[in-house]
Amino acid sequence: MLIFRLYACKFKQQNPMIIEINNIRLNVDIFGNKSDSCILLIMGASASKTWWEDDFCEQLASRGRFVIRYDQRDTGESTSYPPGQPGYGMDELAGDAVAILDYFRIEKAGLVGMSLGGKVANIVALMHPERVSFIVFIASGAWDDKYFELPQPSNQMVEYWSSAEKVDWTKEEAVLAHQIRAWEVMNGSGRIFDYEGTKKMILIDNARTESLQSMFNHSNLGGAGQYQRRQGEIKAPVTIIHGTDDPVLPYEHGLYTHQTIPDSKLITLEGAGHQIHRDDWPVILDAIINIGAVK
Repeated sequence: MLIFRLYACKFKQQNPMIIEINNIRLNVDIFGNKSDSCILLIMGASASKTWWEDDFCEQLASRGRFVIRYDQRDTGESTSYPPGQPGYGMDELAGDAVAILDYFRIEKAGLVGMSLGGKVANIVALMHPERVSFIVFIASGAWDDKYFELPQPSNQMVEYWSSAEKVDWTKEEAVLAHQIRAWEVMNGSGRIFDYEGTKKMILIDNARTESLQSMFNHSNLGGAGQYQRRQGEIKAPVTIIHGTDDPVLPYEHGLYTHQTIPDSKLITLEGAGHQIHRDDWPVILDAIINIGAVK
């Protein structure tokens, strides 16, 4: 049985709230009118809801959608666990997404998942197909143990991850430089890197994050093995959006997801990396609205 507790809630655009679900705290924002069809935005590994930028959410809401974004566990102001000791797996992350829909009494929603968020959406669609009206995968891949048979992260990305061990996490400037470097590596050769904008976003995010090192707990989550290699069973409409210069989940991951989900649509972003770059917003927003219009 789910137990809900709410701290400060009104149905207004971007009104942060904390929902407590069986002693798990999830920080949630809402945009738009609850009477409109719902879109649940699920962010990727080690990234909070902040990276679904306010303008992006507001543009979706202005096109007649009730938009929910939230901090997954170990990000932002949601429940945090000690570094290296996540008290949850992929099953629980999928359960959190469904519990948020339950809280708002949303019977069915479109799921938009970035990277790890796409894998969470994949699991939700198999766990509770009746709750999912569509899925949009962005820079993601199927929840599939074939991951290791597909091209792996770039050498530059692996070198960046390895460098985390050398960072003094007590020094704000060192941490900030390390984080900016991540977004620079993930940017993609076909997009201009917005240094100042990225820095601003990181500072906002860091100020509201309980434990920065705990965000890395997302890197090796287990669970939900019973749903692997079953994406072909997804019945809801699916759109896959993937950049050709993605250094984290190379483009072949998007191709594989497209090939294994019948009737899915693939949108290729030439030169895009592993992020939701502002230059790609028009394409991404249109894709979400258009798939949501499918009857």
